[in-house]
Amino acid sequence: MKARRSHDRCLSIPFAVVGQNIPAGASFTLDSVEPELELARSLLPHPPTVSFTKITSVDATKSIALRALRDHTWMHFACHGKQKYDEPFNSAFLTRD
Repeated sequence: MKARRSHDRCLSIPFAVVGQNIPAGASFTLDSVEPELELARSLLPHPPTVSFTKITSVDATKSIALRALRDHTWMHFACHGKQKYDEPFNSAFLTRD
């Protein structure tokens, strides 16, 4: 119910994409990050229905990604990740730093 009420007040839905093709410590570059982010943008409704924020390259840091999580209703990550099956809360998306 709360989500529906807040949606009624929003003029547009904030959507952010975070792309990092080679974070600190990565052993290889992800070649498809930029095309993936552009595909995500192309599939979304245009403003004012959805407001789109793109965070890439040197801006794709931990602090900026955390701020985007706070400020956006929807997120898409295109980056390396580290999954820890035995400690799932220590899994992570890898950012610039």
